[in-house]
Amino acid sequence: MVYNSFSYLKLRENPKMKINQKAANKNVSVFNRKLFLLSLGACLVAFVKIPIFSQWLFDSKAGEIKDSNGWNVGDEEALRRFSISFCDIDRKSISDITSKEFEHQYRLRKPLILTFQNGAKDWINSSMWSRSELKKKYGQWLLLVGNAREIVRHGGNGHIQTSVEDFLDDKMQKTNLQGEPLYVFDRYFYQDSDLPSSLKFPKLLKFKEHLHDSLFFLGSTGTGVTFHKHADAWNAVVFGKKRWFLYPPKKAPPGGIPFGFTILEWFDTIYPTLDESNKPIECIQEAGEILYLPESYYHSTLNIGDTVAIGIQKKEPATEIEKLFYEELKYHSQIIEVKNQRLNSTEKEFVINKQTQIQESLLKLLPANTEVHLKLSEIYSLAGRFNEAFKHSTKAMELDPLFVVAYLTIANQFFMLGRNTKAEEMFQKAMVINPKLWDVYAQYGSFLVNTHHTEQAIEIFQKGIELEPNMTAFWYHLMMAQIQLGDTKGAEISSQQMERLNAQH
Repeated sequence: MVYNSFSYLKLRENPKMKINQKAANKNVSVFNRKLFLLSLGACLVAFVKIPIFSQWLFDSKAGEIKDSNGWNVGDEEALRRFSISFCDIDRKSISDITSKEFEHQYRLRKPLILTFQNGAKDWINSSMWSRSELKKKYGQWLLLVGNAREIVRHGGNGHIQTSVEDFLDDKMQKTNLQGEPLYVFDRYFYQDSDLPSSLKFPKLLKFKEHLHDSLFFLGSTGTGVTFHKHADAWNAVVFGKKRWFLYPPKKAPPGGIPFGFTILEWFDTIYPTLDESNKPIECIQEAGEILYLPESYYHSTLNIGDTVAIGIQKKEPATEIEKLFYEELKYHSQIIEVKNQRLNSTEKEFVINKQTQIQESLLKLLPANTEVHLKLSEIYSLAGRFNEAFKHSTKAMELDPLFVVAYLTIANQFFMLGRNTKAEEMFQKAMVINPKLWDVYAQYGSFLVNTHHTEQAIEIFQKGIELEPNMTAFWYHLMMAQIQLGDTKGAEISSQQMERLNAQH
């Protein structure tokens, strides 16, 4: 998955630092000036997550029934909660469609699910994908896992390492503090293993390895990924079921892109509120079926029962729209440099002008797309064109009142203009829309420090820590706020916690 999204900037933290009140106050001031140059819609505050499991995971999947391959099929509650009786996507037997028909009716146009007379056996040696076989052959191999939002935030990769054996025997059955299960989303495991030899895709689906990425997916009920998009792709389910939520390129999903919700949060809070005009294209992909996903379609998935799947994704886009999105990605790291004031005036002007051209071109093609409006707003902010910036961030919020990241972006824009009351109002609205989004507490807490509301900032950082106890930057910000307030004992405790996290890392 290639995705134009947030980026991480690692703080130069020293958990063993001696607490010096004068130096600490200076550090807080410098840090916060830099922090609010980062507009959340294109780049995130500098928070780094340490990949630790231990005390933050909880058993959640007891009592499910296993199939003959050792995978849980999902309990009655899961089937009731996530199943649907309709499908908005065309379904065709592989024997009933020609390559010519596919190219003319579906390629780059609309999704399609292909069925096979003998299910997955027609295109894969499924015995190589059983639970026992994966554990036996690859038990000590490393996998990359994450939750629905963080996978997309990390550019379509799991960000936590665990072994195949440990995941199957332990982590797969557990959830984090927010009730989110972990999902294998790995670009390397499948390609490095012997599993590609088990795949026998029909001629219609043939692909060239050097032009495509291969992805391995494995997760229990409730796993999946939040909304994102990319070039043309196939998704083949070996075992389990996968519920799809799709939006065509012109309309970003309610709740917004960049992501403000995991798929479970979106399903529980946004989905029930949608009227017919805002509902996604939906279908459940059964085991043995292969879904064609056209380029630029926003999509999110929810797994029902243990689900094992393969993704084949083109590396380069074919349409004008997606080529512009991919071109934007090429300049993403330079935008971060602009936000951190690391480029000279000539370099800054070039990057801003280039990104402005890209986003303005996209807006002509996608005039009602909230993702484009928000990104254009952020570029205008960097260029000092604040009237135009507010016009587009406000437009994004008007088009999608639940676009939580738009509220954070507007809050940052108000702060940069010195309109702190309006900024705080936007931060608080974002916190109401999704109280589980840790970004809100990172941004809001730093705003409070910067506006000299240190005691309140400490409370906000502590709420962020409740959501992400293994994120060192929350502890760092909390420690710096405690130093500024004169709470030496509290700062020492925070520093010790950072030491513990870094030692485990």
